[in-house]
This record gives sequence, C-alpha cells and structure tokens, in this order.
Amino acid sequence: MLLAVVVTGSVVGELPIYKLYCFQDPIGVVALVLPSINSFYRSPQLNSAIGGSTTSQHCIGCALDLDDNYGHKTNAEMYEYIKNNLDFDQIIWEFGTDENPNWVHVSYVSEDANRRRCLKAYKENGKTKYKVI
Repeated sequence: MLLAVVVTGSVVGELPIYKLYCFQDPIGVVALVLPSINSFYRSPQLNSAIGGSTTSQHCIGCALDLDDNYGHKTNAEMYEYIKNNLDFDQIIWEFGTDENPNWVHVSYVSEDANRRRCLKAYKENGKTKYKVI
C-alpha cells in the first residue's frame, strides 16, 4: 500500500523544479505512483483561451494541478499532506465537494517568497471565486 505521493518544488535560477516523493509501505517496499499532472506551464494565449486568471502562476511555470486518477490517494489527502508537510506558495482546493476537490492546484515561488496561502475555489454567478480556508 502506497502511503503518499507528494510534490514539492525548488527553484534553480528562475526555473521551478518539482520533485516527486514516495514513501514506503508497511512491509518496506518503495513504490512510485504519480498523480496526473493536469496543467503545469500555460502560455498566456492558452491561459486566456481557457479563462485562466491573468495573474496565473501557470503562465510563469510556478504552478501545477494534481489529480489522482489512479485511486491511490484522494485529492483531499494530497491537499492535506502538502498543506501540513511541504513548503508552497498557494494550495487551492479546486471545486468538487467539501469532502474532495476535483483537483489540487499547488504553486511554489521560492523559500523566502512563499505565502503558504490555502484557498478553496468555488463558482458564484458563473465566476470563479476563492476563499481562504
């Protein structure tokens, strides 16, 4: 049983480098199972076409969206693990339900600049809004 797969980042020059970690199961076997990365870098044109924020960290390669399509950990479990154990700039519970987001947005700027903002995305009158959680 895989206990966790998490993503964290660091910056080399101006480029964010994301590292994937896995943890041993109770019998000591190491497995690496990657969550789906639905979005990483987006050009400004693509970001505009999909209705992304004009200040999206995806446009500078500092954010990615995770979704565990493989059933190893829920998106809520990934969100909580990253929130409680890793350094990040923003982590966003993207839509879904109160029990599980549709996906998890996580960004990393730098150790000094990360704000550790925890947000939840929701729709109001057709517009995406965010609240601090």
